[in-house]
Amino acid sequence: MRQLVKTEDFIYRENGSIYITKRNILMNEKNRLGGKIILFQMNYEDSFGIDSEFDFWLTERILEGKRLKK
Repeated sequence: MRQLVKTEDFIYRENGSIYITKRNILMNEKNRLGGKIILFQMNYEDSFGIDSEFDFWLTERILEGKRLKK
């Protein structure tokens, strides 16, 4: 279970939330990845994947629920 995983045992996965690159790297490498690459840690509950209209609808419901709890 995810709740039992210790912080030092985390496995990171790309979620596509943030990509920052310099124009010259993009043009020279023909790729968005290049130069200095670092991780930006995000909470699981803030890492929504939106690939369809249903995903968008579901994310809206989740965010509305979070807003109502505040």
